Amino acid sequence: MTNKNALVCKLIILAAGRSTRFEGNKLLEPYGTSTVLESLLEKVVQTIFQDSLMCQDAGDLKNSQLYQAEGCLQGATAQGCKMDLGEVVLVTTQETLSGILLDTCRIRIGKLPLQVVLNPMPEEGISHSIFLGLEAAGEADVYGFLVADQLALSSKTIQEMLLTYPKCKKGILCARHGETLGNPVFFHRDYKEALKQLQGDKGGKVVLKQHLDDVAYFEIKEALELQDLDSKKDWTYFKKEK
Repeated sequence: MTNKNALVCKLIILAAGRSTRFEGNKLLEPYGTSTVLESLLEKVVQTIFQDSLMCQDAGDLKNSQLYQAEGCLQGATAQGCKMDLGEVVLVTTQETLSGILLDTCRIRIGKLPLQVVLNPMPEEGISHSIFLGLEAAGEADVYGFLVADQLALSSKTIQEMLLTYPKCKKGILCARHGETLGNPVFFHRDYKEALKQLQGDKGGKVVLKQHLDDVAYFEIKEALELQDLDSKKDWTYFKKEK
């Protein structure tokens, strides 16, 4: 049941890239016991183990290794502070969808709704996937974006960012390691239309950079968590994970 005092968040997984630099469909590459894409879906399942996420005590979050988000309320009470996950939207291509056992993924997701949206025009760039994802997601307070090729991204990071967002005074929460920005990124609904108007291969960072005064950063300890699998040589970064 959705808490009337909770922020409703919808996660959008962007998995419709053309993998031109990889020279093949990287999301269907074997990884662990499944594929690159299924590995991320499994992490989402591990993260969302109940219908809503209750915020930890503000002091516990502030003292955690990962929680260093600038612009967040200091010492704020966690009483009644929740983030309800309304839905997970997977934006992908027919080729990728055909290559994974989606029925198995639905079983693993359990009570978590998973909506699959096909992007018939991946050549239009990531902006088209963002548009399709937001259109499919419908109304929400917060939209969180993940990309499917960050192999080292942990379920703990996803979960702690979900827990952190309700305590921030900012409308955007972005993962960061040092000066490097990455995904996940969470946007307040006020930015939905700006995100839908993106063109070509331009992602949410364009909107973020236009509103730096409304951005909080979630500091990631391990740089590898933000590393994308862009080309086959990038497998060397993830050798220990395979």
